[in-house]
Amino acid sequence: MFLSLLAPDQFAAFMFLANEFISSDKTISGEEKSILERMSREAFVLEESNRTFESHSDAASAFDSPKSRSIALLELLGIAYADGDYRGEESKYINGLADEFEIPTMTLAGMQNWVLRQVALTNEALGFLIEPTDEAEG
Repeated sequence: MFLSLLAPDQFAAFMFLANEFISSDKTISGEEKSILERMSREAFVLEESNRTFESHSDAASAFDSPKSRSIALLELLGIAYADGDYRGEESKYINGLADEFEIPTMTLAGMQNWVLRQVALTNEALGFLIEPTDEAEG
């Protein structure tokens, strides 16, 4: 959604956090893998980063503005809701990162609500891409 607004180093940091996030519950769903692959393809439109990240704190520190921190959280929430199973370790990870980014609880709740609506609209739009059947035409 907003990854193109990140600087190259921030995109690389985001990918580090995203991989860390999807591994947090020890289960990587097909939906999570698919969305992460789509996000990786977005890197081709961005200038390549020469920076690599070795730790969570190193990656998190790359988000040096409220805008970049919000983008990272919104995108991670998109991954979280991709498989409809956002709880447990994934929820702890997001809440911890929001605390680390100094995102207020109410703002995080608003972000979660927005992402849920976005996911619903995306799923609705995907319904328009399906070839009509004879029954639907009649």
